[in-house]
Amino acid sequence: MRAADLPGDEAGAPGRPAPDAGVSSVEVVLLTPLIVLTILIIVSLGVMVNVRSEVAGAARDAARAGSLQGGGDDAAKQAKLAAAADLGDRCGDTATVDSVYVPPTTGGGGYYRVTVSCTVDMSGFGVFGAHQTFTKTFNAPIDPLQNFVPGDRTTTPAPPPDSEPSPTNTQFTAPSWASPTPSSPTPTPTPTPTPSSKDTAPKPTPPKPTATIPPGH
Repeated sequence: MRAADLPGDEAGAPGRPAPDAGVSSVEVVLLTPLIVLTILIIVSLGVMVNVRSEVAGAARDAARAGSLQGGGDDAAKQAKLAAAADLGDRCGDTATVDSVYVPPTTGGGGYYRVTVSCTVDMSGFGVFGAHQTFTKTFNAPIDPLQNFVPGDRTTTPAPPPDSEPSPTNTQFTAPSWASPTPSSPTPTPTPTPTPSSKDTAPKPTPPKPTATIPPGH
């Protein structure tokens, strides 16, 4: 009998396992935690980006809602309502809305500032901690078309009809420069007749008659 014919002498024979047997199982066992961790990190980052965007939008809408009211309790109330509408139940009871009216200064006009904070429970991911807090601040300029004093909602009543002044007839006097001043008429010079040469020449003297005495007298 030849040695090659002995059982288990060739690769793959039942008596001898293959050299790479079980390598795939080891790779799967080692790579599975890394794959799961990578998936958790990606999902956690996605949740954090989404929450950060929602908090920024809530701060923006809250500041704009408060700026329309100018200031005071009404502005703070409208800001909280706008932030709650954007966040919903994302933050639970941990959401806080801090608002303040900043009066105008020499360098610019007034604005309404809102800061929104939200704490999210991320214990199910176990990557970046059990809780993450996101904070965003937004400033909205006060609408210049709103005629009010911040915090003062009182209005001035209109005067009664009988208190209106009655119109009076006032004679209009034209200014001196608008009225022409009459001037005396300028006399027209009369031409003086100039004597002609005929009028200045001496007139001829007629001859005196002489009496003739006939002879014999």
